[in-house]
Amino acid sequence: MILARLIIIISFVLLVVSPLSGQSDPLIPKFFKISPAVSKQVDVERLFGIGESGAATWYYIDDRSVRVKYSDGTCTADWLTPKGTVVEAAMKFKNYKPLSELTSSVRLDRLREKKSLDVDGERYYFDDKAGIRYDINKAQMVWMSVELYPSEKYKKLRCKGD
Repeated sequence: MILARLIIIISFVLLVVSPLSGQSDPLIPKFFKISPAVSKQVDVERLFGIGESGAATWYYIDDRSVRVKYSDGTCTADWLTPKGTVVEAAMKFKNYKPLSELTSSVRLDRLREKKSLDVDGERYYFDDKAGIRYDINKAQMVWMSVELYPSEKYKKLRCKGD
């Protein structure tokens, strides 16, 4: 299980290395160090500093935003974890990436798919084993965001009734 997540993370990190500029995106490796159901707020603050707090903590870095949701110690975002534990982390690209950047290393056809009810062409692809969701728009051929949630390994932490 850990090996599978590590392989996905390494693949994703390699995916975002820009072949044109020769420079890697420093935010991606930091983002994937967040482990929902394990990482604490202090761990995220070590990576990104103090964010803008509200219902979630937001970080605005370059052309993207990162949202991190922490448990309040009760059922938070369908997960029951200790207070201050990450339950969700999402990175949204302000300038959407070409879908080919994702599909060159991630086989979407092997993931669970859900269509958006609001936006034509928008799809969500879930890798529940690793706890990763990819948001894309097939009509526009763009990749919009990636979200981390507790992996299958932590399903016992799901709130009762979910």
